[in-house]
Amino acid sequence: MSLGNYSPNLVTLIVAGVLVQGYADDNFIEVSQEEDDFTLYKSVDGFVSRAMNADETVILKVSLAQTSLSNDHFAGLRKIDKATGVGAFPVMLKELNGTTIYSSATAMFKKNAGKKFGKNVGAVDWEIILPNALGFTGGNLPLGL
Repeated sequence: MSLGNYSPNLVTLIVAGVLVQGYADDNFIEVSQEEDDFTLYKSVDGFVSRAMNADETVILKVSLAQTSLSNDHFAGLRKIDKATGVGAFPVMLKELNGTTIYSSATAMFKKNAGKKFGKNVGAVDWEIILPNALGFTGGNLPLGL
């Protein structure tokens, strides 16, 4: 029997060539596919068919500590894109001790992140759209390999 090994320090996110740092506590990155792979069709007589969806868009939700300088990097990229319309950027998410990887050459921010102020350091939540994403959700390598 093998022992799995996960370390949040080995999850790397590179946005426009810059390593993102200063994540919020708990879940700091969430990956979700925007559309279902298939749409199911059912006829009244029980015949079932499906239509394949070619859309490979992925939404990457990133939670940063409000003190993270990566917030400035994200806000700057968003401002450039909003002002010029040509600010798409490359993104790569890789789990260094696992097989999960996602990337897109033409990522963009969905909208500006909101912000809350309170007694403690809070989180700033960003959503990055990865059109035509290449991705694989995998596991972690066992210890000793």
